[in-house]
Amino acid sequence: MMYNGLQNDMTSFAKFAFIFEKEIKANVKNEEFKSRFKTAFELYEHKVKCHVRYVKQKDIATITDYAKFTLFFTKKRSQVLDFCRHLRNSFVHGILIKEDKFLVINDKNNRQKVSSKGYFEYRLVKEFVKEIVKSYEYND
Repeated sequence: MMYNGLQNDMTSFAKFAFIFEKEIKANVKNEEFKSRFKTAFELYEHKVKCHVRYVKQKDIATITDYAKFTLFFTKKRSQVLDFCRHLRNSFVHGILIKEDKFLVINDKNNRQKVSSKGYFEYRLVKEFVKEIVKSYEYND
């Protein structure tokens, strides 16, 4: 599977990774993200957040799907910023995989322990990424 099934959206994910490094990683807190990337934040709050769950580092490797939760990750900042971090890491480390209608978003921390595990509807992640890119390009 070429580029883990992401060949049609490589540009969007590459732009997202750039924006994460330049704007989000060090400079943005939750309230700033909410105002700077308003549409992406609203999409996250209304369609993504209900399927995401924080778990402890020691529990993440053994977790299985719950009824409505499909993506699990460790907490560092706010949930939307943590989602961005794990999505960016999964992409730049070459482990983000599109499988049918889903995007597998796995990640490991710097000690090689699993810090994100699961999947999410590809269409929603793609829309979230494109809204961040659109906001960034419109404001700069």
